[in-house]
Amino acid sequence: QELRQLADECLRAFIPAQIPCPHFNQEGELFGSPIFEYGVPSQPEKYCHILVWIFWEPEASDKFIDYYSNFINLFCYRNKVIRAYQLNRDVYQVIKDHYQTIEQYFDETFQNWPASQSLSQAELNKFKEDIKSVSQKALDYSRLLRDLDHYRLTITINAENYKRELRDISGKLPQDDLSFLETFFNDCRLFQEQIQSDLGYFGNGTALLEQALSAIRARVDIDQAEREKRLERWIALVGTGLAVSGISSQTAGKPVESIIDPKESLDCPSSGVTPCLTYSVVFVLFHVAVGAIAALILNGIINWRSKNLTK
Repeated sequence: QELRQLADECLRAFIPAQIPCPHFNQEGELFGSPIFEYGVPSQPEKYCHILVWIFWEPEASDKFIDYYSNFINLFCYRNKVIRAYQLNRDVYQVIKDHYQTIEQYFDETFQNWPASQSLSQAELNKFKEDIKSVSQKALDYSRLLRDLDHYRLTITINAENYKRELRDISGKLPQDDLSFLETFFNDCRLFQEQIQSDLGYFGNGTALLEQALSAIRARVDIDQAEREKRLERWIALVGTGLAVSGISSQTAGKPVESIIDPKESLDCPSSGVTPCLTYSVVFVLFHVAVGAIAALILNGIINWRSKNLTK
């Protein structure tokens, strides 16, 4: 307890009064001398790592000096692991906000999903804009997941480097207890498990975006196919009507006269402007009516065939 108090006083004397001291993490022995660690790696906010090592015997100081380069490498890998975890937590906050936005968008989109079979032009335009925005969201979200996994790999690599460096020191000093330095492996495992859990959870966001994108594209494709089908049908009906009207006009040059009085004939333009004009209008309307009737008959046949095919 007195040594811990001494270590706390050393820490307070080392750090300016206006700066808060890092939290105590653990204590142990290294090379036969007590050592105290301040700064909790799992608390990245304002993290500061300080070791207070009280040399009871000159041997501890000599060993530290002899293997100084190994310790520098060891703590370098340690700091890389912690820094990667800190950056990972920053990405975590960003991707968490994105995930909540995706869930909200997903719920709003499918709760307000148009119930009618055909879309209005405004709904179609909105869905087309949604395809662009969702595609961009999916790209940004994938990049965040990539960054999240990148820091996991960074932690894994530097944790292995830390283990290798510690193994090298242990090989040179087989009689010394290095368990104080080995406790960092627990932090590394905790970091990796946390990030792996985050990747599994936030990976659902990609599936949600893909489902939303597929559903919107399918709805737009169906509506456009229906529009094209209606257009083709309209063109077919108009073409049929015009064709029948043309055939009718060729087969019966004076259909109105033939129906009213087969013996009566009208010689234009010698018969006058008004009679000839009236005759021309009636002539056109008659053949247009014939074409319209043919188009209606064809439309009825198409509707009947469509109903039979859907049964």
